[in-house]
Amino acid sequence: MKITDQPGTFLGANVEGFDHATASDVDVETLKETVYTKKIAVLKGQDLTPEQFLALGERLGRPETYYEPMYQHPEVPEIFVSSNVPENG
Repeated sequence: MKITDQPGTFLGANVEGFDHATASDVDVETLKETVYTKKIAVLKGQDLTPEQFLALGERLGRPETYYEPMYQHPEVPEIFVSSNVPENG
């Protein structure tokens, strides 16, 4: 896993080579520390199913279900969905 700070700013980091399926506890702790210090971590090259996304979220903390059902993923309500694409569009 390679973490690169966003140049010229105190916020943000790019994370490359992170594999949710094989990430060690140390990798997850490093990722969490990056989020705590840089506030935003962009995980590059991820292709996660909704269930895998939730599992990663559970390794990072305790996912919270948003109270408005219209923003919940249809299969995994813990995933918040915000989109400007019309439904079925």
